[in-house]
Amino acid sequence: MNQDYKIVKTVDAVGEVVPIDQHEFRLTPNEETFLVSIYQQVPYDLSPLGITDTVGWIQDAMFQEINATDNSVVFQWSALNHVDPWESYVYPGASDISGTGREAMAPWDFL
Repeated sequence: MNQDYKIVKTVDAVGEVVPIDQHEFRLTPNEETFLVSIYQQVPYDLSPLGITDTVGWIQDAMFQEINATDNSVVFQWSALNHVDPWESYVYPGASDISGTGREAMAPWDFL
């Protein structure tokens, strides 16, 4: 949006990921790229936590830096590639927001 709150451009995350978290959007200082956070549900082996009767689901926290001109990904970071879920302090079903890990709509949010 410009200074008059008129939409000048619409952007989205790149690739097969869920929509951008609207609360986390930052234009970089050079205004050539922007940063967005994304949360993607992925199947994951949760059998060590006793989830063996169904496919386990985990929520991967990601961010992308995207070129503002052509919408190409400049950089992408994935929590699952850098943080061991088994070091989490919150396990599936432990709270109202941790997720059960038993379905895609309620993935375990290990972060």
